[in-house]
Amino acid sequence: AFKIIKSWLPEKAVQKIKFVSKKDIKEYVPLDQALICWGGQNDYSFSFLPEPQDSVPNNTSTPISTNRKVHFADGSPMSESPEGSGDRDHDGSALSVQPSNIITFIKEGGELVSTLELQNTDSSIILSFKLKTTSPEKFRVRPSVGCLIPGARATVHVTLLPGFQLGGLSRDKFLVMSTVIEASEMNQDLSLLWKDTSGRKINQHRLKCAQMNEVTKNGNAVAVSGGTSEGELSLNSQILTSINNLTECQSQLHGAVKHIQRFQIATVILVIILGVMLSYILHLEIREGYIGSCKNPNAP
Repeated sequence: AFKIIKSWLPEKAVQKIKFVSKKDIKEYVPLDQALICWGGQNDYSFSFLPEPQDSVPNNTSTPISTNRKVHFADGSPMSESPEGSGDRDHDGSALSVQPSNIITFIKEGGELVSTLELQNTDSSIILSFKLKTTSPEKFRVRPSVGCLIPGARATVHVTLLPGFQLGGLSRDKFLVMSTVIEASEMNQDLSLLWKDTSGRKINQHRLKCAQMNEVTKNGNAVAVSGGTSEGELSLNSQILTSINNLTECQSQLHGAVKHIQRFQIATVILVIILGVMLSYILHLEIREGYIGSCKNPNAP
């Protein structure tokens, strides 16, 4: 099995992979740190300690909220409030998100991809944005964090990773957050900035997911009739994805051309060196023949 995997790995990675046994493990791990089952002297044994859970008092007098909450990987919730309740619109509301309601995924090759267009519509503030999803293990988002100067735009590419079923797209959601930052913060690590947002006003924009020719209605995927605005957004998303693919192909071709040019220059230099060497050798042979004929003028 490793022979198959080895063919997929780069040479440097293969050199770093070592297979060890009890006989040679001491060459890599000190015996006092190696487990006894490995042939070492460490008698450590793993034991699982469950996390203590606080008991929730059963207070029937407390009203129960009907709003569901979807929690992201870092623990921040996205409330699914009924329509009309409104999002948290603060200073970051200058961020325009297109499409505004539904992320439509289009099949490109063997992948389902989509694009989001973000724009800072304010002419005086700098915005930082961050994207979250209810299924971070399911999607690849590039870039997930960024900043926008006044009037600037950014294109975010969202790809459904291989191995996940398409039927669950209608249950997945994205959250686009934005906040105002200072010009001095643009050169900082934005991921660290978003880890501590205390004291900042955050604007949230929620999006649902759907495959092409589908939109979500009451949490279910339904077909979209032709000529609707969502269909136009799907077409725009497909065009943007095609343009991005062409740009990537152009970059790859540019790199290949540069590589070929370097190879051609090396070949020309090598040919010139060989030509000079052959000329020098031929010159030496002619010179030796001429000297030999001068020393033996009577030679036939």
